[in-house]
Amino acid sequence: KPLDAYTLGDHPYLYSLVKKDEKALAIGLWNLFDDRINHVEVAINFEYTHVRFINCQGHAEDGKIVLDTTLYPYEFAAVVVER
Repeated sequence: KPLDAYTLGDHPYLYSLVKKDEKALAIGLWNLFDDRINHVEVAINFEYTHVRFINCQGHAEDGKIVLDTTLYPYEFAAVVVER
């Protein structure tokens, strides 16, 4: 079974936690390293109609979520995608 969401790129200290129910998919992202991460990309396998960004800004494109906000060291961001 494919994962509901996963990060793209080589960011070994970018941790994600994903929770899904019948109405929404919530994705928490933590940068647990001293370097910032630009343009975090998260691939999602979930049909959605609305995306909400928490502590960040971003957009949806081609089956993935892209953060337009830089994720600085030890910073948290979240995305909620809703059906």
